[in-house]
Amino acid sequence: MSRRQPVGPETTYTGTVPQPLDQMRLELDRTAVQQGWVVGPASTREQAVLVRGMSASSFGTTLYVQLVPDAAGTRLVFHPREAVPSLFDWGRNKRKVQRLLVALGGTLDGTRGA
Repeated sequence: MSRRQPVGPETTYTGTVPQPLDQMRLELDRTAVQQGWVVGPASTREQAVLVRGMSASSFGTTLYVQLVPDAAGTRLVFHPREAVPSLFDWGRNKRKVQRLLVALGGTLDGTRGA
């Protein structure tokens, strides 16, 4: 039996990466594409819209990432949204966020709304 905590659909994750915003924005796009995300056309300097289509285990995810300048580099605020909302994601979105943050050299600072 799994001991993972259920996570609701409105959960937000925050992380910090020790790079300036403009450099981080370019690196985020490159890393996301390497991990199978598509950078959406609605992306701006301060917000990335990352989309992953349907797979055997998901109907698809859109990951909204706000980039905020911070004394330690850039703070990233992740807002995952599933194409078909569910009551729980069982940690899938947290793992997606952590995978991106680790590849960017950052750390997960917090989770809100769980």
